Amino acid sequence: LRFEESHKGSLLNIHVVADDGETKMYSVPHTGLRVNDGDLIERMMRGANCHEKEYQVRVDKVVTDSFLQGMASGVYLEDLDVTTRKCKVRRRGRYSFSMVLTQGLNRQVRRMTESFGYRVRALKRSRVLNITLGDLEPGQYRVLEGDELRELYEQCAVAKEVSE
Repeated sequence: LRFEESHKGSLLNIHVVADDGETKMYSVPHTGLRVNDGDLIERMMRGANCHEKEYQVRVDKVVTDSFLQGMASGVYLEDLDVTTRKCKVRRRGRYSFSMVLTQGLNRQVRRMTESFGYRVRALKRSRVLNITLGDLEPGQYRVLEGDELRELYEQCAVAKEVSE
């Protein structure tokens, strides 16, 4: 499998494609994640499974303690009539923070920040489960193999033999 980042407008696509040349792909709405294993993608991205997705966020105002606490506590999103799950939030800089979500609502990070009067200036998904983007540039990829791939399948409870 390979792991690749690409951008189309504000959409982040993470491609996980079989090295054997298989081209069948499954897309999951609102995630930008693509993979050639339908069972794996279903288990990775389904909100009910509570799998972690980490984001790096830059906003238009100074990040305050009360903002971070409010975000971490769960936010009522009026347009969806839902309160988000509690999440992990950490200040990264004066105008930036990271957050770890276990839910996959459409435009969740943007909606949550807007409810506090902030606007997202930059947003990057940096991790899904144990898979991190690192310093990949758009169009670059890296191969998932060995322990990293085995851990991904284990975290998703998908039975799959992984070669070394």
